[in-house]
Order: sequence, then C-alpha cells, then structure tokens
Amino acid sequence: MYSQFFRDIADRKEPLVIGAIAGMVVILIATAQLAPSLLGHPFEPPQMINHVLGLPADSLVGWVGHLLVGLVAFPLGYMLVPYRHFPGSPLVKGLLYALLLGTIAGVCAPLTGNEMFMGTQEGMVALYLLHGAYCCLIAVMVGKPDRVAQSDRRQLARG
Repeated sequence: MYSQFFRDIADRKEPLVIGAIAGMVVILIATAQLAPSLLGHPFEPPQMINHVLGLPADSLVGWVGHLLVGLVAFPLGYMLVPYRHFPGSPLVKGLLYALLLGTIAGVCAPLTGNEMFMGTQEGMVALYLLHGAYCCLIAVMVGKPDRVAQSDRRQLARG
C-alpha cells in the first residue's frame, strides 16, 4: 500500500501541489470574505490553532500549522486513502473527503473554543463549503489513478 502511495505522489506531485495551493487560496479568501457573512463573525483557523495550543491569538504558530495542514497533511491524506480507495470520479472522491474532513473539523470545534459545528447551521454550512471547495480542487487537479496501478493492487490482494 505504501509503495503505491509513494508512486502516486511521485506521478502526481505537480497537480497535487497546484491543487493544494489553489485550495488554500480559496480557503483564505473564503474565510476572509464568505465565512463572516455566513457566521456573523470572523472565522480564523490560525487563531483557532493557537487557542488549541494555548498560544496568544496573534502567534505565527497558528499560521504555520494551518499552512502545514493545508499544504502537506491534507493533500497527503487525500493521496493515501481517497485517491485510490474511495469510489467514483475525482469530484466524488473530493466531496467524500470533504465530508470526512468537515465532520472531523465540526466535531473538534470545541477544542478551538467554538461550539460543535461552529454552533449554528450556518457554521456547519461554512465548514462543509470550505472543505468542499478545498478538497474538490485537489481531487480534480490530481485526477484519476491510472488503471495499471489499480490492476497491480488487485493482483497483490489475490496473492
């Protein structure tokens, strides 16, 4: 499994990086523009990370953490599981991954000083929209796995 993961990253590294960067740009714009109108207050993930770590709200650690998660952890997570193991087209895989990440973010929101799913229906919508745009950009940029690798995986499973 891991050797296929590393081959996938090597084969798709450019679109993965472009998708992650584009996704983070969308997230940053949306958290500055869209989320406040939906939530009625600013939505700042770096400050939320600082809260979890017990740091001052203006600490750069939150920004570093947010960028590491968005540019490294979540894209690698996509390549590890959804890329090969989720059903459907890349868009469907991105949506399923967004549902997973949005749900985890919503359930973990109390750790950041917020209510679960940001406390409102609008907050829940904002979480899923932000994660949906981000994950779908990555999934569409990366595309579908090649068929040869899928058949290799099936042969390995048989035996």
